[in-house]
Amino acid sequence: MIEAGILNAETRSAVNVLNYAVWLTLAQASELYIRKISNQLIAAITDTEPDDWEETFTEKIALQLAGNIPFVGSFVGSVMYGSVPVPAISLGQQVFFAARGNLRTDDPDIAFRNGLIASILGLGIVGKFPGAVQTAELIRKKLSDE
Repeated sequence: MIEAGILNAETRSAVNVLNYAVWLTLAQASELYIRKISNQLIAAITDTEPDDWEETFTEKIALQLAGNIPFVGSFVGSVMYGSVPVPAISLGQQVFFAARGNLRTDDPDIAFRNGLIASILGLGIVGKFPGAVQTAELIRKKLSDE
């Protein structure tokens, strides 16, 4: 309160702090709604049901706000997405699991799927292919349904 200038009757400082707070709140809300719209688009493309927005709104807001705290954000992201906080380690781990699953199966369809996933994730590591994890996940879901 003292730094904001409210107790010292410095209205200019107080207005600046409140201005920053309003813009940060708008940025957080915009990010949340953009994520909602993109999830609905992905659900429409993949023929799946989107999450029920009203039931998970409070949880999403809390995770959104906690994800912006330094050092806590990495932990929150790993909890939300079920992955290792360091993307390079996570990609390597996924390539290893896909290749290992390819070696342990006799089914040619599963071997093809796992080989394709390992190849795409390998391209993501070596060629810095953006979207490799998302592409591999879509292939995993699509080929698992058939």
